[in-house]
Parts: sequence; C-alpha cells; structure tokens
Amino acid sequence: MKNKELLKKIGWTIFILIVMEIGRNIYLPGVNIDNAIALKNNNFAVHFLSASIGGQLTVPTLLSLGLGPYMSAMILWQAFTLLAGRALDRLSAAQMGFAQNCFTLLFAGVQAVELVISMKSMKGVIPPTIYSRYFWIYVVILVAGSMLSSWLANCITDLGVGGATVMILPGFVQNLPASLGSMPGTSANYFLEMPHVIWFALGTLIFIALLIYLNLAEYRIPVERTGIDTKVADSYIPLKLLPSGAMPFMFAMSVFNIPKYFFNADDHPILADLFSFSTIPGIGMYCLIVILLGYGFSFLYFNPVEIARNLQKSGDYIYNITPGVPTEKYITSKFLGMIFINNSFLVLVAATPLLIGLAYPVYANLAFYVGMLMIVVLIFDNIIREFFAYYYKNQYRLF
Repeated sequence: MKNKELLKKIGWTIFILIVMEIGRNIYLPGVNIDNAIALKNNNFAVHFLSASIGGQLTVPTLLSLGLGPYMSAMILWQAFTLLAGRALDRLSAAQMGFAQNCFTLLFAGVQAVELVISMKSMKGVIPPTIYSRYFWIYVVILVAGSMLSSWLANCITDLGVGGATVMILPGFVQNLPASLGSMPGTSANYFLEMPHVIWFALGTLIFIALLIYLNLAEYRIPVERTGIDTKVADSYIPLKLLPSGAMPFMFAMSVFNIPKYFFNADDHPILADLFSFSTIPGIGMYCLIVILLGYGFSFLYFNPVEIARNLQKSGDYIYNITPGVPTEKYITSKFLGMIFINNSFLVLVAATPLLIGLAYPVYANLAFYVGMLMIVVLIFDNIIREFFAYYYKNQYRLF
C-alpha cells in the first residue's frame, strides 16, 4: 500500500488523542466530580486557559496540567540554546533530551504546586480534611501526569501527524462554540439574532481567509549554492510572515493568570487591575505578554544562528554577505522584521475584541473567540499541509 506510512501516522495520532482524553477524565482521589464540572461550566476564562494547554484546570485530573510544562520547557530551552551558542554542539541528542526533560520536570513541579494551592479555593470540589492530607500526593500525581503528557507529545511528534499541537486541538474545537454563549467573568448570556449571525459568519470567513493568506506569506532570502546550477531552481531561506503562529495565544492566558496565585485582589487593587481583562492596564499587560511570547515562539521555530552555521558548513552563502557571524546578523535582522509584523498582528487580534468588550459589554463574550479561532485554523492548516506532504511522498516516479 503506497500510503501505509500515512495511515500508520493517522492511527498513532488518534490513539494518542484517545489516551490524552482518558487521562483528562481520571480524577484525583477525593474530588467531588459533580461540583467540579459545575464550576468548570461557569468559568469560560478557565475554559480557554485549559484548552490552550490541552489540560483540565478546573477539574483536577491526572492530566490537568496538559502540555503547559512541556511547552514552557521548550521555550526556555530555545532561549538557552540561543544564549549558549556553539557550546551546545558538544552535547549528544540524548544529553539534550535529558536536559529538556529536566526543564519540563521543573516547570511541572512549580505548576503542580500552583494548581494544588488554587484547588483550595474551589468550593465543594475537595473537602478541607482530604486536601490537607493529600496535598503532596496531588502534586506528585500532577507531575507524573505532566511527564506522561510530555512523553506523548514526543511520541506524536515522531509517530503522528501535526506535531504536539494536535493534542491541544480537541479542547479548542470543543470550547469554540461555548465562547459565543457566555461572557467571561459574568453569568450573562447573549443570543445572536439571524442578521447578527449572517454578519458574524461573514466576518469569520473573511478573517479565516486573511489568516490563511498571512500564514502562507513569506520573505525569501536568496542563497548562492556552490556546486549547484541555481538557474534551474532558485535557492532561498524562507522567513514566514507569522513565524510564531498561534502559539502565543495558547500561553498568554496561562502566563497572565500566574500572578493571581500569589496575591489577593482585595489586598492588592493595583495588581488586580494590572492582571484583569476588564481594565485598560490589564489589556496592555496581556498584549505585552503576547509580544514576549511572540518573540519566544518565533525563535523556537526558526533559529538564525543554526541556519547561518549550516550555510557555512555546506559552503553556501548569501550574496554580498560574508559567511559566519555577518550572515547570522543579516538573517537575524530580517527575521526580527518578520517578528515585528507577527507581533503587530497578534496584538491587533488580541486587543481589539477586548477593547470592544469594554466599550460594548454585550459583545464581551467574543473576547476570546478570535484568538481561539486563530489557533484552530492554524493548527488545522499545519495538519493539512503535513498530511499532503506524506500523501505525495510516495507518489513520485522516475519514469
């Protein structure tokens, strides 16, 4: 069968997604499931946060932390790689994998403690006597679940289709319709009438088309390849217009909510305003987090230092640019320009719905819809492109 490899990858992807869904439904001991589910359904902001990491934050389960620690570790490792430079060249793949797992374990421990502490405020979910008795047991279980999620992410990257982000997709698809029915932070519901639905659907289609266009757009740096006739086909380094994709949105909510674990809103009103979606300073802080994550994820997916090294090793070069450090600086400068455009678009997508929600509270339920839609569209686009890459892999014939 020509596409046996593709079918095998699809099978592995489905299997891993099933394992993740089972893990998200294995509750921690002592949890009142009915109360936990009721609490979950009343808090859409946490819905979005849970979906962004592929976890289950309001209902304490084995895989509540999802891919949060894993993805945080990947960002930190990429930053460490950029700072360390050539010093990491001496490490083997096994050593680098071990270091990444250590970072994941560190983040898992911190986030597990944060989640267990926040569980104390979940009224009716865990009795106080059970909570105090099983505190560290809960932490160990959550860390174990996080490391399992990390291992599954590596498995789906090697064996499946679409990479680790596919593990996040089901949660977003499930929560996308809910974002239109409940306002974050309120119990109010807003029901769209037919004219609203038509305009809303039209706007959604236009946004999807624009998003796909921008996601496919790229800036090409011409490359001179030694020993190859470049007249036959142009050689270039592609720089995506949206290098970070939708990943900053997946993490921005998680980072934005971290300070709330460490201070009481009544005791620190200034900090409460700074980390609230219902204030201008809070929206500004959220946009700043999106920008910083935009830089982090962009360099996670594209490493100018590594590209420059590979060009020098292969003997290839950029016209009028000296190989080595000058090439590295040239590629980095062009890439930073792409990141600026990327972050400007992300801030526009992040801030506009929130500001509209402040001016017209009836539309506040759309605050996270655009971000969720962007995540779903870009993940699907990545899956489709990878699917066709594997599909056509075995279609080539010499004669």
